[in-house]
Amino acid sequence: MTYESTSAAGQPRLSRPVNVLDVVGTVVLVLASLALGMFFTASSIVLAIAPSVNTFGLGLALYGSGALVLLGAAVSIVQLVRRRLAFWVPLASSTLAFIAWIVGTSIAVAG
Repeated sequence: MTYESTSAAGQPRLSRPVNVLDVVGTVVLVLASLALGMFFTASSIVLAIAPSVNTFGLGLALYGSGALVLLGAAVSIVQLVRRRLAFWVPLASSTLAFIAWIVGTSIAVAG
């Protein structure tokens, strides 16, 4: 007995073909994004030893950038499973993480 996925009208659904270039590119970009997030986290930890640092800025630089990178990786995986174009997600999340890191570091250093 086989089960087929059908639409509401009773016709079989057509699945999207796998875009190999998008899958490979997205995986490479997600790994690069995670490495960049680890760099942001490691460089933000250095701020924690400063005597007069703003804790909000430190938290934004440390946790905000890491959370954005992890969120981007998760959304990329969901996009790949749904067979949608996903290479742009790690690029966007890395850009937002970089902005969060710059703003957080600026606030932390300004004290």
